[in-house]
Amino acid sequence: MKKALLFLACMGCFISCDNNSNKEQQAPNVKVIRAEQSDTSSERSYSFISQPYRTTELSFRVGGPVYTFDTQSGQFFRKGELIAAIDDRDFLIRKQRAEAIYKQTEADYKRISNLYEKGSISGTSYEKAKADYEKAKADYTTSVNELKDTKLYAPFDGYIQKVNIERYQDIKASVR
Repeated sequence: MKKALLFLACMGCFISCDNNSNKEQQAPNVKVIRAEQSDTSSERSYSFISQPYRTTELSFRVGGPVYTFDTQSGQFFRKGELIAAIDDRDFLIRKQRAEAIYKQTEADYKRISNLYEKGSISGTSYEKAKADYEKAKADYTTSVNELKDTKLYAPFDGYIQKVNIERYQDIKASVR
């Protein structure tokens, strides 16, 4: 019985090791189609509401007649580009006057400060000279800032949506 089982197992191994190299394997059938451009449009339309990334209302901090202004609605501007300018001649005069007063009070303050340190002048005179100097310095800084504020530059890249002024129009300072 053992011999019969062993014989059957060996026969099974020989039959399973049969080489089927005579049979050719067939490749699967594939359907090939050439891509062509169709005449139908693939455009689609969607309804939506567009919102700007950011907006700002531009205005001058100082008032005066608009001198430079060649801007129209829909016009594109780059950041830092000049949009409009106010006539700055009065502001230049104020700056020059404030600068002269500032230099004079600075010289007076230095002179009086030296005299005060030596004990040749009273504390009241020294304090008055110091206060005059600080006031003149603040006035000079204000006049420089006002002169800079006569020009309106684009704060970022964008388009002009609406124009509310015209060239040579006298505008008032913004209080925002």
